[in-house]
Amino acid sequence: MRPFNFGAISVIAFAAAAAAPACAQAGPDQPAAQSDDIIVTAQRRAETVQDTPLAISAITGEDLRKNGVTDISGLGNGLPNVNINVANGVPRITIRGIGNTASQGNSESQIAFHVDGVYIGRPVATTDGMFDVQRIEVVRGPQGTLYGRNATGGAINVITGDPTDTLQGFGEVTAGNYGLVRVEAAVGGPISSTLSARLAVQSVDRGGYGHDGIGNPIDDQHSKAIRGKLLFKPTDNLRILLSGEYFHEDDYAFALHYVGPGDPDPVAPGAAGATTNRAFILGGAPARNLYRNTTGNTPSWFKKDDYAFSGTIDWDFADFARLTSITSYRDVDYKNQFDYDGTLVDAAFAAQFVKGKQFSQELRLGGSSGDFQYVAGVYYYWDDLYFQNRLIRDRRTADPALSPQLIKTFYQFGGVKTDAYAVFGQIGYDFTPVFGIDIGGRFSSETKNRYSEGVANVAAPTFPYPTPAGSPGGAVIANPANFYNPALDILDPANLPRPATFPRAEATFKKFTPKVTLRAKPNDDILLYATYSQGFRSGGFVPGTGTRAFLPEQLKSYELGAKLDLFDRRLRINGAGFYYRYTNLQVTRINPLGGANLVDSAGSATIWGAEASVDATIARDFHLDVQAGWLDPEYKVYSSVDSNRPNLGVINLAGNMLAQTSKWTLSGGADYSWHPAIGDITIRAEAKYQSKMYFTPFNTERYSQDGYALVDLYLNYQHPDGHLSGGLFMKNVANKNAWASMTGAPVSIGGFISGASLAPRTFGVRLGYRL
Repeated sequence: MRPFNFGAISVIAFAAAAAAPACAQAGPDQPAAQSDDIIVTAQRRAETVQDTPLAISAITGEDLRKNGVTDISGLGNGLPNVNINVANGVPRITIRGIGNTASQGNSESQIAFHVDGVYIGRPVATTDGMFDVQRIEVVRGPQGTLYGRNATGGAINVITGDPTDTLQGFGEVTAGNYGLVRVEAAVGGPISSTLSARLAVQSVDRGGYGHDGIGNPIDDQHSKAIRGKLLFKPTDNLRILLSGEYFHEDDYAFALHYVGPGDPDPVAPGAAGATTNRAFILGGAPARNLYRNTTGNTPSWFKKDDYAFSGTIDWDFADFARLTSITSYRDVDYKNQFDYDGTLVDAAFAAQFVKGKQFSQELRLGGSSGDFQYVAGVYYYWDDLYFQNRLIRDRRTADPALSPQLIKTFYQFGGVKTDAYAVFGQIGYDFTPVFGIDIGGRFSSETKNRYSEGVANVAAPTFPYPTPAGSPGGAVIANPANFYNPALDILDPANLPRPATFPRAEATFKKFTPKVTLRAKPNDDILLYATYSQGFRSGGFVPGTGTRAFLPEQLKSYELGAKLDLFDRRLRINGAGFYYRYTNLQVTRINPLGGANLVDSAGSATIWGAEASVDATIARDFHLDVQAGWLDPEYKVYSSVDSNRPNLGVINLAGNMLAQTSKWTLSGGADYSWHPAIGDITIRAEAKYQSKMYFTPFNTERYSQDGYALVDLYLNYQHPDGHLSGGLFMKNVANKNAWASMTGAPVSIGGFISGASLAPRTFGVRLGYRL
């Protein structure tokens, strides 16, 4: 079997060119496919990637396991014009310059993320389902018609293993440096003639990539996950699938690393600590290796407990009609604490708590008859988000005699409920065997209700604090209710200040988003398409800030694409060019008080882009692949205030690049297989280059990461009987240091830059067995 072509995942199509089974099992929408094509259901019908007139990639679960990809952060390594990183435990996915740049659990993404067809509203929960994966579909461009809410930039759909009619399963153990031990297993089969089941589990334990100032590991991982499914087929045309899963994580992951001083304020360049970590003034010091360690003295822990249930019913009541119902409920409970200043000085630390509940119901009818294909449906989504954030600022270490009088505390909370309704449909018609058209649209209506909100910013003397107490400016906090008791949890009700509350608020957003695709298929090996579509992301509230509702995003997209299989399918070339016109782009901005990010609405932005992939079978066992993506994303109308340089006033950002976007992404790989009597052995090398990226719309050098390249190596083995497999891997071979994300600290503790780094060089071995 060909090794995972991770660098070769085309932005248009999965560049598969080897003879290998694409899917472990077929679902209800999946007919038999050619051996080198993956069946996808991105258009709610089964078709190969090369026959789908979308910019789509598909990755099999077997390939993910070979490359040790167990969470969303590892998915974007070979995707042109795609960036995926994790900050504060929140995945930040950007596709073609569009995506979530916030690092807090109360955010929503412009990339619609689904597991088994169920939309996941909270980005912090999108890492939960990455085990026992059958395949992953990544769709680029606005997908509002069929994928629904918040699909302005694209959609990701994770399809996990279903129960099977025969006994099937696998088990795999991976061990590596930093104490990595990962176990993944699944088993399923028939219970009776009409009932089958499947159980899947995953456990990941890995030591930290570094340490804090008191000896705790940081950036480690300790997580457990389990999923159970029951499939009931009482008749040949009725299929009922029930699923339940649970995810638990408790570790010291996602510590904030000190990156450097923030952007200087030219209006007041001599202000004490204007862009300097306040803890440095009090005697603190950064770590020697900023990418791996901190000198923080507050444990940076991360805890998450999520569970979900879903039920899917497929009823084929006619040859041309299938009725599908998908009902789901998910509960997300996430809490983290981190040392904000990152030193042994008690200058600042913080905690966040997010509780999210969601319910969704989708009912759709689809099928085909002759040259006509259709899908139509209704959708309902309900979400209840409750958010708390607490920032403690004091100097107990610097002058214990003044504690707790000189405590500064910022506390915020808020709850927002969402009710979303939609009606959608798409029809396709083949005028001739060569030419066809797809026309679709979706009407969306969302109401967001901010039902609770409060903020407390307890004042204290201006920094640096005067000593001794009683000197000019040495005011103290007289209300004991505002003191912080370190013996209690930072978010313990007895430990919280009394906030100022805000009245309830409600806002409704409505939009119709059409889509038209013209397609031509002159023969089985060529597909050409042209698409006009629109995307929509509703407005909303940032709980705990007291701000008004921000505006909804709207996107108009024009795209031309081609998919070519040449020379008896030994050469595959896929490409696309596109132009986006963006209005009311929702841009996150640092909260100067240290709480939830603020949200601006950029007037307009444009994105020009192109992407291409080439996959060539040079010889029977030798494959090459190259991918390239280019973007020109630019704000056209946008002015904002830099929260950490307010003296500059309103800054015109027209002409700046969109945040968290690289102009160039290049990747490629080569693999060679040989077949001794003991089995199939494949060696593969991959490389990826990503050009310079700015992490804020202000495009300053300090908030940027220069371009860098990564190289990964793999050696995989498959026994002749198909049961036993194994492999060796080494990622980030050169041990490249780079920042995956950056965010600014609030001005109250210095306005410096914090960030999350790429993983260091990792290596290991895996051993698996398939029934």
